[in-house]
Amino acid sequence: MIALLGYLAVGAVSLWGSEGERPRAIAALRWAAISVHLAGLAAWAVRIGGLPLTGPGDTFASLALLVGLGSLYARRFERMDLVSGLLEPLAAVLLALGLVLPSAHAVDEPAGAWLFVHVAGMVVGSAAFAVSFGISVTWLRVRRRLKTKKLVGLSRLPSLDQLDKLNTRFVVLGFAALTVGISIGGVFAHLDGVETMAGLDPTIITTLLLWAWYAVAIQLRVISGWRGRVAALFSVVGFAVMLVCFLLIQLAYRGWHP
Repeated sequence: MIALLGYLAVGAVSLWGSEGERPRAIAALRWAAISVHLAGLAAWAVRIGGLPLTGPGDTFASLALLVGLGSLYARRFERMDLVSGLLEPLAAVLLALGLVLPSAHAVDEPAGAWLFVHVAGMVVGSAAFAVSFGISVTWLRVRRRLKTKKLVGLSRLPSLDQLDKLNTRFVVLGFAALTVGISIGGVFAHLDGVETMAGLDPTIITTLLLWAWYAVAIQLRVISGWRGRVAALFSVVGFAVMLVCFLLIQLAYRGWHP
């Protein structure tokens, strides 16, 4: 809960543009939220005897941490307050979902390397898409201000070209991680003799459709040269649909697979 409030506080400061008044205090609060979040996940991992990637709740909490770290990475670039201001509340929302969704209470047996790589790939891919979502929303907002000639304060915002390049970086990262996660998941299921029915598993269907969506987005960029607004809309729609689908799956099955 402390980390959640910290994310909301620093996000509000970034969005309302008053961070320059007390940069050290805000930076300290940002790092405190990340540190408390990390400590909480570490304590939960010790409690369940395994990595916090087993149940829906701990998986969403881990995803929130990666989004928070993505916000820190984005701040390495100039004039990224608005991006952080969107990603930090998003991390808070994901963490809140992690707190209310069911989490693993114990790990019966340690996860093998295959399963760990599978889950890690899925979570890293989802986190990269979440960061891409925040960057894309920022791109659309900056573009709208330029088109409507609302130029006051525009010098504090990143350029469209900078946002587009950063968006591409995270989309490619997310797609690569998701590809690894899906591939390793298939290998893991085959080696362990797990009978999967992809046609009936909503998580598998959603994941494959998400992979196809971002594959099209990358192909359009590479082959057709589509950038800017199209790329931003692909990222916004892709992550939003993914989040809604995964939440509906949790409400229906109280877990990742029926």
